[in-house]
Amino acid sequence: MKYIIFDNSFPVIFQEGIGHNEITVKGMKPTSAGFISIVSKTKFRAFESYLDIKIYGESLSLNLKPSDRDLEIFEKYFREDY
Repeated sequence: MKYIIFDNSFPVIFQEGIGHNEITVKGMKPTSAGFISIVSKTKFRAFESYLDIKIYGESLSLNLKPSDRDLEIFEKYFREDY
């Protein structure tokens, strides 16, 4: 899947058939972009499930790369303990 972070804080995830440059959020500027992999995993001995999130690649159409903060934004976004 692809993603864009707008204004360093607002994540948008979308399918790979859509170009990064086709996604907009009114009043917000794209600040980083790339690809994201989200896989549900389970620790068998502890019977705990968690999401394994990986950020990679870049957006050629927006000329943006992932920022150092992107993974942290997604981990917070998908956190189950709100």
